[in-house]
Amino acid sequence: MASFYYLMRWWRGLEAQALAEALLWSAIALCFKNNGLLLIPVIGGVVLYRWYIERFPLRTLWTRRILIAAAAVVIAGTFTFGRIYYYYRIVHPGNQPLMIANILSGIGAEIAIQNDLYYFVSFDYPTYVKEPFVNPTQDQGGRQYFWNSLLKSALFSSFGWKAPMLARILALSELAMALYLAVTTFSAVFLDRRRQAEWLPPLLFVGIEIAALMTYRALYPCSWCQDHRYIYATTAVLALLYAKSIVWYEEQHFLRMKWVGVGLGVEFICLSLAFALIQAFA
Repeated sequence: MASFYYLMRWWRGLEAQALAEALLWSAIALCFKNNGLLLIPVIGGVVLYRWYIERFPLRTLWTRRILIAAAAVVIAGTFTFGRIYYYYRIVHPGNQPLMIANILSGIGAEIAIQNDLYYFVSFDYPTYVKEPFVNPTQDQGGRQYFWNSLLKSALFSSFGWKAPMLARILALSELAMALYLAVTTFSAVFLDRRRQAEWLPPLLFVGIEIAALMTYRALYPCSWCQDHRYIYATTAVLALLYAKSIVWYEEQHFLRMKWVGVGLGVEFICLSLAFALIQAFA
């Protein structure tokens, strides 16, 4: 998130220092998690799009700070993937996929899931409403459906909790907010062309993260490859997009839609606090 924050600062002012810090934080992320690699196409895509619409001088990207930060990204990537290759190809030779080699030992038939296109494009609403939590080893929680698993895992991870009825209501509140955000984003991007560029950085971030998660599951179809660990950063940017949606409606004088968004957000916060308190004290 620090990398995305500095990327947004660069977007607003085209400051070389901000872009360098975005690259530096992406290098730090890459040192600890493989999926830090996804920040690179986000940064590259945002910079390329900004250059496309404004044609700013490319020499502004070749400052010493940016070049040093870019070198740090290369070094971090080499270190991270070199370490994985060394451990799983030299120290412990084998042919397991390097991206998930650390969890392959725990993969069994009980967490294998279907890999058909149907499960990526479909949403099982009855299961989403009926089952409060997604279970990585059982189908009745909706683990086969990518979007069911994504939404439920973002809320509750892959565990069972107290207050299942409240969990169902909270999941419905999340779904309502997702639909509100989808409608707003579509309207803002295609109807407000004067300001549509403002939506690109967060939308590109979310799009790349979700596309990468779908690809990850398609390549390695097991329930552990689509769980809550891969969606945390995306939820933070989605919260930013949601707040931006409310502001956009106010600026367009669609006050009813603005207050719908505010109401859904307040409801979700209250339900989340109630759910957390029940887990802590009930």
